[in-house]
Amino acid sequence: MKKPIFIFALLFVFILTISPVWSQTRPVYFLVPYNTNYDCNWSSSQLDTNAASLLRHIQLMSKHNLSGNYYFTGLSADYFYTYHREILDTMRRYNLPYSHHGANRPPNPSPIMRVRGLYWNADVDSIWRYEKDSLRCNVTLDSTRIGGLKKMQQVIFKANPVSTGRFFQASILYVTKLYGASQMVGLKGNTGGPSERAWFLGMLNRPDSTGWSISPEQFKAWALYNTFDLIRHLDILIQNCDRTKFNFITILMHDSDFWLGLTQSQKNLVWTYYDSLMSWAKNNSQIQPIVLSDLWNLVIDDRVRNVSKSNLSVAVDTAISIIERNTSPFSLPTYINIPGAEPDYLSLVDLYVLLLHSLRAYNSTGQLPNSFSTRDILGPTIRTSLAALTLSNLSGTSVVQAASVVADTLINSIPHTLSVFPGMRELDASEFLYTMAQVYRNIYRNGNPQTVRLKDISPYTSQSLNNTSADSLTKLQFWTYKPVRWRTSPTVGINNEQNQIPVNFVLYQNYPNPFNPTTKMSFVIPARPAGGGHSSLVSLKVFDVLGREVVTLVNDELPAGRYEKVFDATNFASGVYFYRLTTPTFFQTKSMVVMK
Repeated sequence: MKKPIFIFALLFVFILTISPVWSQTRPVYFLVPYNTNYDCNWSSSQLDTNAASLLRHIQLMSKHNLSGNYYFTGLSADYFYTYHREILDTMRRYNLPYSHHGANRPPNPSPIMRVRGLYWNADVDSIWRYEKDSLRCNVTLDSTRIGGLKKMQQVIFKANPVSTGRFFQASILYVTKLYGASQMVGLKGNTGGPSERAWFLGMLNRPDSTGWSISPEQFKAWALYNTFDLIRHLDILIQNCDRTKFNFITILMHDSDFWLGLTQSQKNLVWTYYDSLMSWAKNNSQIQPIVLSDLWNLVIDDRVRNVSKSNLSVAVDTAISIIERNTSPFSLPTYINIPGAEPDYLSLVDLYVLLLHSLRAYNSTGQLPNSFSTRDILGPTIRTSLAALTLSNLSGTSVVQAASVVADTLINSIPHTLSVFPGMRELDASEFLYTMAQVYRNIYRNGNPQTVRLKDISPYTSQSLNNTSADSLTKLQFWTYKPVRWRTSPTVGINNEQNQIPVNFVLYQNYPNPFNPTTKMSFVIPARPAGGGHSSLVSLKVFDVLGREVVTLVNDELPAGRYEKVFDATNFASGVYFYRLTTPTFFQTKSMVVMK
């Protein structure tokens, strides 16, 4: 009898260097991901080997007081849940979280084969069904039975995944984000991103550049034939690396070919050498073992942030300069670098949102706000093909008015086109971003919107324009791309976000999510500055996936404090919904999933 299976296998070791701007000696961080796979054609003996390997890995890590980072496909998790629940019980006993493993796993068509890169909603719906319905070896999705990420989240692990694996396009990544994943891996290799050390779709990409790697053959040469001394190589590398920078060593077990052809004595020898590698890492004073959740304590969380008027002005000048410097066609910068003592970056979505709401504030008050918050939303989700512009100039006042309209209706993604001036064709998102940037600069410098120039600008960033790794919709989502900023004083093992006292408006992710039928939404109203009043006009509304308002939960003047509202979806259909917190100076939207 053949059962499904996964495997311990391909071992990669690499060290990655990340440059901060400060100077102090840092440890070398040590991370151990472990991928479990599944194939309907694997034999029972292969299944047994993989189950035994996973359990042995967990126990070996525990022996050295280390923790692995375990990735599962929907089918591999389901197999363990059905045939080897003792392994999952062991993970729970050691408090080990799980992650979602890659979108190219059998049986086919795998998720990466299901997306077309033509229509966002169609691709998202295809992956959504793949990750919620039961999938059998005959590749039939059974909507009457739970499966995929939904089963992992609600039944098998009863928690959100920490991360998702490689082989994705933006629509696949977005669905895993809806299921609670906040990290990913493979941005550069899978979608042609300019760097592994970046944010994309509001998710943190785990750095895994193969700057220094050990192939399976090299590892076997060390473990079985003593022709390669891996630990000696790692010692030399650590000795010679720049310890003022962030350095990562990652040991990755992956795929099903590592054990093939090995005798039992050879397998035992491989485990012995793997044991010695973990012992070396644990007892090396220059190494700091970490798990995926520790990465949050190494980076500055830039998913939502506050930006001052002066910094926005610098970002605007930078963006205009790059757009006007790029020709044939004019294209957008990959991201905005704000000059300063330390690195500071804005994505195109950040810039668009900041300009949109700053111009809305100007339209209402005649003044640009002193600061405003970015939002974690999508870039444009529809490709555009517009005729050439027939006008060369546009009234800045028209742009301000259009920005005010868009700001009041913006929910989960940047609109791909909008009408600004009667009789003129629509502007796409990139063209409108360029006109808003000019208007903001005019107001900041001269006190009024004046007239702005129009240009035909590609909706793709300069980096993604000729990218052959990403589909068209993923290219558009590079609007969300920006490099990671690293903390000057990282502290592994402490959840900094939870220990901070909010000093600005905060909208938290609802919990539970997905949910049926109720969920809780929390938000914070900060204390107002002296002379600024004691309360804020606050609205909290829920919208469906088409942007239609379905319920208002809050619409009132509220004093400073933390608030919690319950949303009851008993009378609503399954699907994705959005909730938006709005105040005169703050605007944020998050997504949630009703799953019945």
